[in-house]
Amino acid sequence: MTNNGTSREKQLSKVLEQYVKEIYILILGLGFALFVSTFTANAFAGGAFNLSALVYFGSLYFFLTYDWIAYNLLMEKFPYRLAYGLSSFGRFYADLTALLIKTFLIYLSTQEVNFIHTIAGTLLFALWHLTIICWHRFAQREYTVSRTIWQSHLFMVFTYLWFAEILFLSHSRSPFLPAQLRIQIWLLILCGIIVIHAAWRKVYLLNGLMTNDLPPMSSASEVSQQSAKAPEVHFPLPSALLLNNSVNDPKGDLNNDRKT
Repeated sequence: MTNNGTSREKQLSKVLEQYVKEIYILILGLGFALFVSTFTANAFAGGAFNLSALVYFGSLYFFLTYDWIAYNLLMEKFPYRLAYGLSSFGRFYADLTALLIKTFLIYLSTQEVNFIHTIAGTLLFALWHLTIICWHRFAQREYTVSRTIWQSHLFMVFTYLWFAEILFLSHSRSPFLPAQLRIQIWLLILCGIIVIHAAWRKVYLLNGLMTNDLPPMSSASEVSQQSAKAPEVHFPLPSALLLNNSVNDPKGDLNNDRKT
């Protein structure tokens, strides 16, 4: 690709990245405004909003705020490479899908706490983690890296599915507690899962990016070009010769050509 083409690719990549970031900010702002207005209206009207709803919203925005920071750091380190076509645009559409899921999560946080909304939020979190797995797999087609971080998202997919199953069974088979109290308890447990995973992901990902523990990825073409180069062959010298060289030439200048 020519320098002009490379410049255009970088410009378009920045445009797409900025597009995703602006939508993200818009969703966060509108969601916060919607929750505050709905929560305030229900509080003055003596509605069904309670402490568990406030805790859920706080946990959700803790997750969303950190995810915004993580996304910016990841895109700074691994920007879109549009020359790779489907893989790069696949990441872009995965970002849009993740934003749509977060929009539904924010909307659910403004609604009454009940069984349907709680289990729907749990399944949406599982779907979000599945989308992020796709994002990382697409990124692997654009770049090569010694290790990836999608495995933790796969673990969380099964965690949320397992939690949704337990929630469903407890709702249908547990006569010991009132239904609304059970839902509030499970919602608080869900909040704990959200916060713990977000905090763990912060330590793992942010510290890795800051300390370059996650190395900058090389493009697939660069790796193929490097592998195509002929490897250097080193012939070991006898130890006796090495010893003589070190004695006669302590500065290691034996291999230098001296002009006479």
